[in-house]
Amino acid sequence: MGKIEARNNKKLKNAVTELKNAKSSKDKAFWKKEIKHLLDLPQENQDRSDRREGKLLSLDYKYEDKDDATTLMDYISSDVPDPLEEALKNEEYEYLYSALLSLPDKRDLIVVIHYLIYGESAVTISKIVGWSDKTVTKHYNDSLNILKKELQKNNEIYSEFS
Repeated sequence: MGKIEARNNKKLKNAVTELKNAKSSKDKAFWKKEIKHLLDLPQENQDRSDRREGKLLSLDYKYEDKDDATTLMDYISSDVPDPLEEALKNEEYEYLYSALLSLPDKRDLIVVIHYLIYGESAVTISKIVGWSDKTVTKHYNDSLNILKKELQKNNEIYSEFS
């Protein structure tokens, strides 16, 4: 431990003792503030040293690119979704989910999922649901029409409120 750290530890112990002995709330508030300052001091000193040595950059640091100045923040991608975009995406999922639930038969849902998500053929899907491949194709086309109508209906309801 260096001389400065030892001196700061001594000050910290003194401040804790003074806080314990303080009678008024004004004195207690002062010593709490002093203790917080002493505890934050090593980090503040390190930050000051890093800034002086050029180890830290502000996110507002301007990079000169040809015609415009961009900041460091412009180069940092964010994984945090925009709340409005997230809400709209959730609403779209709800519309899609309700449209999928409007299909008359669970096998129609299976057909749509296997066609669109898994990319399987009508022959393969026919073995899963127990229909002929032509029946699977007909149910797929009918299901797509139902989904289209449901999603258009939801879109019309949504556009009335926006």
